[in-house]
Amino acid sequence: MFDITVKKRLANQHGSDFTLDVAIQSDVQRLAIVGNSGAGKSLTLKMIAGLLTPEHGRIQLAEQCLFDRQLAINLPPHQRQLGYVFQQYALFPHLTAAQNVMFAAPTPSSRAPTLGLSRYFFSKAPVEQQRTDLARRRLAELMARFEITNVAHAYPHQLSGGQQQRVALARALWRQPRALLLDEPFSALDAALRQQLRRDLLDCLTDWQIPCILISHDPEDIKMFAQQVVELKHGCSV
Repeated sequence: MFDITVKKRLANQHGSDFTLDVAIQSDVQRLAIVGNSGAGKSLTLKMIAGLLTPEHGRIQLAEQCLFDRQLAINLPPHQRQLGYVFQQYALFPHLTAAQNVMFAAPTPSSRAPTLGLSRYFFSKAPVEQQRTDLARRRLAELMARFEITNVAHAYPHQLSGGQQQRVALARALWRQPRALLLDEPFSALDAALRQQLRRDLLDCLTDWQIPCILISHDPEDIKMFAQQVVELKHGCSV
């Protein structure tokens, strides 16, 4: 399922060198990466997502090779088909909840996202109409799953922290990703919200058979999600 070997030297915030040297092989659906702050957990996720490029190594998820230095394979982030959820939501402030979820909506034309949701939804071309109907159903399903249907037209500043993170999770799952990358997704929420959102997300991952890699310092996150745990220390897997 996950075959990840990456190595990269970086400069840390103090100007000294930091070497990330991680090797992960796993056949499980849900993997957790743990370690102290600064151990390289988020850097590892960014390399998997294609936001950072390793100097050496290989990244393969299931049958798809995303990166291989020797074979000169390096898929750009948008071709890796990964969902990525950040700790701080990262919603677009000028878009409603529904528009945030659909931001990366697949369309018949590369121009479509710039035309606005009304144009996207009400196109009369048969193929586009078919895709529009699928998009409507997908949006309704995700909004219902994460209990945000009633705030579909609200903007991020009008949403609670829990609602914003639900929108972020729905957006990450919109395109049925090859895998979901979760970087401390529940840490900004209170205990009751964390527990509810854990259950909702786990139900989605199970029903849709989507693998995930989770970073968390919360033992309850690890207990609920992780089928295998990998620890990083000073940039290295142990």
